[in-house]
Amino acid sequence: MQPTILGFFGRDFQAARQACTILMAAQLVNASCGPVGYLLLMTDFRRAVVRAFSAALLFNFMLLLVLIPQWGLVGAAAGTAATILSWNAILTW
Repeated sequence: MQPTILGFFGRDFQAARQACTILMAAQLVNASCGPVGYLLLMTDFRRAVVRAFSAALLFNFMLLLVLIPQWGLVGAAAGTAATILSWNAILTW
């Protein structure tokens, strides 16, 4: 078995490899969208940003309620990744 960066912290952390991969992919999309939220805040679109983040909060809460009991840590990562993708899509649009 290949050692991973998480392996340096112990065997228990290697179980989080799949969840970390999902979150890393979501952060890659987040970084590729750029600072859209900050840009909208600076150009006086505060209400749009608040609406987008409020919708993302509700979306994340619902996803986590559904996915965590079924898939545990991976479900939490998938729900959070979907939320990150959704708020970036809304703010970029």
